[in-house]
Amino acid sequence: MPGRKNKKSHSHLPTKQYTGILDVSRSGMGFVKVEGLDRDILIHAENLSNALSGDTVKVNIIKEGKSRTEGAIESVLNRKQTEFSGR
Repeated sequence: MPGRKNKKSHSHLPTKQYTGILDVSRSGMGFVKVEGLDRDILIHAENLSNALSGDTVKVNIIKEGKSRTEGAIESVLNRKQTEFSGR
C-alpha cells in the first residue's frame, strides 16, 4: 500500500540467553561472567533489574559488537546474599 512505512519486526528472532555470575562495579555498571565465553557481558545500570553483585542471573543479549557484548538481566536464578541489614 502506498504511504505505508515498512517496519521490520524483530520479535520473531530468537534471543540469545546466557547464565552467569553478575559483578556490579562502583559506577553501577554490571558485568556477567559466563563460563565458555572469552569476554564478559556488559549490563548497563538500567538493565540490571533487581539483580545484585554475586547473583547467578539469566541474561538476554541486546547488542553484539566487536568490542563488547551488551545484555539485560532477565531473571535472578540464585541470590548470593539472602539476608540484609537495615530498615
